[in-house]
Amino acid sequence: MPRARNRWERATQVLRWLKDEFDLPADLRFEVVESIDGQETLGCVTECGGRLVVRLSAKMCRSVNEAVEVCIHEAAHVKLWDQGLGHLHGPKFWTTFGRMMDAFDHHGHMDSRAYPTE
Repeated sequence: MPRARNRWERATQVLRWLKDEFDLPADLRFEVVESIDGQETLGCVTECGGRLVVRLSAKMCRSVNEAVEVCIHEAAHVKLWDQGLGHLHGPKFWTTFGRMMDAFDHHGHMDSRAYPTE
């Protein structure tokens, strides 16, 4: 079982688990950037070359727990992307995010540790 050495490796494991658990796009990418558009934004989802990219801010995500929660938050946006709701924080978003957090709290925090860190 690979052991995550830092918050980014742990976020990578969680995102890979989310891809399997919630049927997210197989080609979903994950990137860590210094900051997002120079703002105090924790994370975002963008489309680049027809692929979705989850970006987390190294400046703003300061702990493992914060990086994991932001990763789950952004994964909820990814799940709703094809419905045209990917940028919104409406009821469907919060329901999706809640389901992902519940699954992570219930079994994902352990199951995700089996996923590769790179």
